[in-house]
Amino acid sequence: MSERGIERQHTTRSTPQQNGVAERTNALLDKGTACLLADAHLPASFWGEALSCFLHILNISPTSALKDKTPFEAFLCRKPSVEHLHVFGCQAYVHVQ
Repeated sequence: MSERGIERQHTTRSTPQQNGVAERTNALLDKGTACLLADAHLPASFWGEALSCFLHILNISPTSALKDKTPFEAFLCRKPSVEHLHVFGCQAYVHVQ
């Protein structure tokens, strides 16, 4: 880690105020997941699927942290496709051959 300029720093226990970025991220994920579930009228048992969908949407969305790129592009060096996106909680059918 030190070869890449990453420095380890400890924070005081039970003080989330010292880790604002992580706390804001957790709040964003919690609110986004709750919004997806509420909008789709789904129970909390679908929380994992809603979180997964919300993270996918964040990863293919532009961010100010990366100039003219999405996190998906920065990691995989190609533009993400959005053709597969549907409204969360919409009715879907499985085709079994």
